[in-house]
Amino acid sequence: MKTVILFITMLIGFSVAAQTKPLNGQILESKVLTSNIGVTLKADSLEKIETLNDDDVRAIFESSSPNQSIYFEFVCEKDQGDNYLIENFSLKIEGNSNELDVFMSRFQKAKKTIIKFYNQNP
Repeated sequence: MKTVILFITMLIGFSVAAQTKPLNGQILESKVLTSNIGVTLKADSLEKIETLNDDDVRAIFESSSPNQSIYFEFVCEKDQGDNYLIENFSLKIEGNSNELDVFMSRFQKAKKTIIKFYNQNP
């Protein structure tokens, strides 16, 4: 008889504990924003740099949250067999997502510098 009472008590206890309470309130949709965006481009030729579109780069960084750090890094590599004074170098531009226009002007200057490097050392 004890086991029957224990079994019924446990059954009632589990069924009461398994009940869920209804949710009261509002469910809000949240907007997902990214932060601390960085892009690294490894280029071994001038063609890869020239195909880089400024509007595409701007679109990447516009998706970041306000007041977040952003960066773009160029990594340029020349063939080891050629006799160049500079074979490998990198150029990194850092900025803030609130100052995207300043960041893009720095990006354009860096892109021109790298194009000049490849044109001087074909």
